[in-house]
Amino acid sequence: MSQHLYGTLEGFKYLYAPKPCLGAYVTIEASARGLLRYGAFDEYHTYYMDPVFQVRAHDSLARTCQESGKLKLVRLRESVGTPLPAYDILHFETIQPAREIAFRSLLSNVRTPVTRQAYTIATLANVREFLDLCLLNQGCRPYDSIVAPSRAAAEAITAYMTEVESRTEGKVRYRGRVDTIPHGFETEDSRPMDKASARRTLELPAHAVILLSLGRISWRSKMNYDRLLRSVAQLAKASPVELLLVVAGADSDGESAQVRNLATTLGLSDKIRLITDFRDDQKTAIYSASDIFVSLSDNLQESFGLTLVEAMAVGLPVLCTDWDGYRDIVEDGVQGFRIPVEWQVRRRPSDLLAQFRHPYDHTLIHQSSRDLKIDSGQLVSKALDLINNAELRYSMGQRARQRVRDEFSMKAVVARYEDLWTELKGMADQDQREYPNLGPVLSYDYPKHFRGYPTTLVDDGSV
Repeated sequence: MSQHLYGTLEGFKYLYAPKPCLGAYVTIEASARGLLRYGAFDEYHTYYMDPVFQVRAHDSLARTCQESGKLKLVRLRESVGTPLPAYDILHFETIQPAREIAFRSLLSNVRTPVTRQAYTIATLANVREFLDLCLLNQGCRPYDSIVAPSRAAAEAITAYMTEVESRTEGKVRYRGRVDTIPHGFETEDSRPMDKASARRTLELPAHAVILLSLGRISWRSKMNYDRLLRSVAQLAKASPVELLLVVAGADSDGESAQVRNLATTLGLSDKIRLITDFRDDQKTAIYSASDIFVSLSDNLQESFGLTLVEAMAVGLPVLCTDWDGYRDIVEDGVQGFRIPVEWQVRRRPSDLLAQFRHPYDHTLIHQSSRDLKIDSGQLVSKALDLINNAELRYSMGQRARQRVRDEFSMKAVVARYEDLWTELKGMADQDQREYPNLGPVLSYDYPKHFRGYPTTLVDDGSV
């Protein structure tokens, strides 16, 4: 009986390598651990060639391989010219069009499905990735897939691909699929702390109703905090309950000072607590000490909303914007409330300069966020419903915990990936078409392409 094999290029590396303090990389690491824990493949093969990767692979990642029993490291260099296993799927933790096609070509199996995960999709760098998938359409297959974390993100990707095809009269198009699978959360390891203990640990008031906003503190790439603070100022006047807003998150850009200064201007100095650059093991205490999770995301770089899932997992009701992936997570009126958002589009002459900016520049994304109007009346009204009603908070929080177990647990998400991979492999097995091999044109064949450089060229044909 043949083995079921999973192949990837430089995958699983955040199991041992330091990861940037960004949600996408947290998700990549968690997904890798979840796949090894719950996945049904007989083996997971990750190919590598980077020297630093090799050095690290021989210590901490090697221990991970030994512990899992299924993860195998393979030197890419040693694979050239040798028969390689037949993989059920080739999965990439990020979108890398040329490398995906070259990797499949190297494996000499042009019908192995390729899937890749999408995270943030709003930057110019993401546009280039999706455009490359269209331009390299001869290297893609109908059973390849971009896996988006939310329906809204999938719709945005599809809308862009459709426009590329339309503007080129079908000459340039994406040949594969776009599927939707949410990011997963490891519920098996999630144990909320006792609220009183968590508050003592963090030195937070014992009897206040605590609203928590947790996420990287960035006005340009996360959300506009002025909307949150102005709403809290209204709530403080409207409710007799003692309120505290906790703003927690990485402060790599030093923008927490702006949050503090605005809070002072609004008279909220005694109503806000900033907790920055905390350790991962402190996050559970922060969630457990809180009563309501608030996220007024208004930024296009948000494609899912993992912090909502984390908060719901410890039993917090959620007050959030009706925005992108948030509507896939929170059912309005069930686990919390979604606040309507209106995008009042303003097109600017500077929009035409977008393609000349740095690929990861957030200027236009931030400008778009300022064009959004959040229904402040609804926000204050629904927030007061939660603030003034402990029973409502509890019942919504319990439904939130159950929804995470049912829909977003890592075990459930891995199962959805495996269902997708089984479907794609079935399509590939039925495919009888011949496809061109684009692998050789994704890099120079120097003797062939630069043969005019020397006086003479002697090629013995060896590899």
